[in-house]
Amino acid sequence: MKAKKMKGGLVIFLFLISLSVFAEMDIESRVSQLENQMLQVSAKNAMGTYGATMAPTHTEQKCCMFGEVLRWCARMGGTEFVFLHHIPPIPQNVYPLKGSMQFIKHPFNWGIRGGITCDLGCDTWNAICRYTYFSTKGSKSLSMEINKSDLIPVQVAMVIMRGEDDAKFICMQTNSQNELNYYVLDVELKRGSFVGDSLALYPHFGIKAARIERDQHTCYDSRANIWAHFALSNKELGELVMRRIRGEEVVDRSSIYTVDRCCFKGIGLGLGMDSDWHLSAEWSLYGNISGGLLFGHYRLNHHAWWDYKEDDRIELVENRHCLIPSLQMQCGVRFARYNKKYTQYIAFNCGFETNYWWRQSQSVFTIQARKSKENLVWRSEDLGLFGFLIGFRWGF
Repeated sequence: MKAKKMKGGLVIFLFLISLSVFAEMDIESRVSQLENQMLQVSAKNAMGTYGATMAPTHTEQKCCMFGEVLRWCARMGGTEFVFLHHIPPIPQNVYPLKGSMQFIKHPFNWGIRGGITCDLGCDTWNAICRYTYFSTKGSKSLSMEINKSDLIPVQVAMVIMRGEDDAKFICMQTNSQNELNYYVLDVELKRGSFVGDSLALYPHFGIKAARIERDQHTCYDSRANIWAHFALSNKELGELVMRRIRGEEVVDRSSIYTVDRCCFKGIGLGLGMDSDWHLSAEWSLYGNISGGLLFGHYRLNHHAWWDYKEDDRIELVENRHCLIPSLQMQCGVRFARYNKKYTQYIAFNCGFETNYWWRQSQSVFTIQARKSKENLVWRSEDLGLFGFLIGFRWGF
């Protein structure tokens, strides 16, 4: 009887063990099947392993053409051309001078930007070529007021004057014109990814090339031959008096002209980050920031001459190499509409942009101190561009 009970217990024990073994084998089989199914719906990340990855921002377009109309204003240093000296009501000492430095303010002018974007077919990377052109002109004229203000030239003209009297630095009227031409070419690589439900980031890097030209013309007019009298030596002054006695024609006015040119050519590296915050399927806000560091060559020219004396002339030419940093920022709103298959789209954008170039406006000139000692003065000022833009994009 006891033997039968032991056999029955052994059979039950073996049956339970077999159930657990079969259950474990079934679990392993189900897990392996689930793993195979997950592998079929998984994606590889940038490291080549299976895991989460950010969704790309591009659609089916292989090429995109874009253009923008710019309405910018330029602000630059180095355009100061005259010192407006305010004469006090009660006569005091000539020095220290009290007044303000007069410079040229540029109005808003038009510019253009255009380029093309191509899909490289390599991990959603795009190649971008972009060209920007902007030109602006500004001018300013001033006249002295008797017993109220004097005009003192600050751009080189005094170097061709002789004598010890301070009055030789005063002019009756002055006019200055400044022109800026801005050419920039960018060649970049860009890749975009969504980092959230509505936020997309586009890091980019590439090469930036620039040519920036500044040309300033200034005229200082005495109108009363004041400069000529102080600039003439005793012998020349005597000849002038004799010519007047003989009734010969004598110059009744004397003007000094100056030309200051600065041409920069440079190339360097640029990098930045663009962003899009999608408000809906068609509307989005964008903000871009980028910077560059360019190594370039400056060619500076400065000329000054009397209008009636060819001998009194200055011609200075200077060449210089240096590194120039730059910063560019944009923000605005964009509207984009796709076709049904997302193979083409057209977009419009408008916004605000600013560009800043350090040490961009450079000039070289001379001044003459006492005892006819000439000194070379180097000026290095910044250039700022800001304004609005309206653009379009067509992807196909």
